[in-house]
Amino acid sequence: MTEVDRTGSGWRARWATRENKRRRDAYEDAVEAWCLRGIKLLRLRAAAEEGPAESAAVLPVELPDPEVVLAVQPDAELVDVEDGHADLPTPELAVIPVQRTKRTRRLPKGVRVTDAGTAVITDRRVILFGREGDREWTYAELSGLAHHPAAPISLLHSVSGRPVAGLRVPLAAAARFRLRLTMAYADFIGQRRVVLARLDEAVAANRRSRPPAPAVVTAEHAPARARLAHPAILAAAVALIALPAYAMTADSAGPSGPRGAFQGGAPVTLGALPGSGAAPSAASTEPGTAASRTADPDATTGTPTSGPVDPGAPRPIPTPGLVDPAPAPTASSGTPSSVPADRCGAPENPHGYNYCGGVLVREPAPDVCSWFACVEGFWEGSGYLTVCADGRVGMVGGKAGRCPERAGRKEPVYVYQPVAG
Repeated sequence: MTEVDRTGSGWRARWATRENKRRRDAYEDAVEAWCLRGIKLLRLRAAAEEGPAESAAVLPVELPDPEVVLAVQPDAELVDVEDGHADLPTPELAVIPVQRTKRTRRLPKGVRVTDAGTAVITDRRVILFGREGDREWTYAELSGLAHHPAAPISLLHSVSGRPVAGLRVPLAAAARFRLRLTMAYADFIGQRRVVLARLDEAVAANRRSRPPAPAVVTAEHAPARARLAHPAILAAAVALIALPAYAMTADSAGPSGPRGAFQGGAPVTLGALPGSGAAPSAASTEPGTAASRTADPDATTGTPTSGPVDPGAPRPIPTPGLVDPAPAPTASSGTPSSVPADRCGAPENPHGYNYCGGVLVREPAPDVCSWFACVEGFWEGSGYLTVCADGRVGMVGGKAGRCPERAGRKEPVYVYQPVAG
């Protein structure tokens, strides 16, 4: 039974007005962030199709004539990674945005700056013209790129087995630098279409993730604690809190004074507020609590909902990221209904794993080592499935279960993506 507001102050209606305004403002902010994110994604997608070229006249050295300069980034820093840090990102062909947090400008654990200068991206290599000397990485010696999600750092993994190093650029230039570096490396290894496909997936996912409109609350939804917003009720609550202290002070006057709660007198309780009828229940669920708040609009990788939104139902919290990770294939014990015969050199297998193209295999089937030759400690690896230069398969990251660093270039293993009927 709904309690009738007998105070005549309209505190329930005032709470509903404030709460609806708060929800409306939060919704408008979320929609604005969603629109801005969509614009950035479309701009990145358009920039990925461009063939940028910059002048090499400002470089301190001359490059061979066929080599094309794609980007020049001043104020870049050389970073080295200490051994034994498994919490760093694994190599992946993706343009990952920097999630802006309070610690965005801090170096991750195990990473230190060793030099600074100007970074140059060409169609053959990455060069840092530093103060202490020059450093370069040719794409032929790289096994992969790893963009840090929480810092403007791009790590360069080498097939030679030397320690992992990378480049840190200013936060405002991180998106452009990562795009140019990823596209240059993808063009060199012939995987440009993979990067473009993931950008298309990110654009489509963002369009489906428009923030839902908030539910409108009424005066009947007002929680009892909202009544303390009225000045008179707030003063009464302060008086109730101060009364026990006054009673204990009066007890110290002697036997002739009034008996307090600690001397057998009637205890003073902080029960329901006057006129409320009953004490507020802490276990009740109210509109405006954490369970009914909308999720962060910048996190667009979750599954959007369609149709009317139930304000009482919990909403999924998606994972933020500019490029949505490819969905993991579902392992099947049987043979897929339609698996192309061409596997581009991959062994025959019932799961559709191939070296041609498709979706990266992030969760290999339990019997994958029955069809492929797996490296030692395979199941301790992380990331996605790769094929080593010697024909064995391993994971791209992890302390164990990956291809040996000196085993040459690693290529991704794909699973055929079924065509929607």
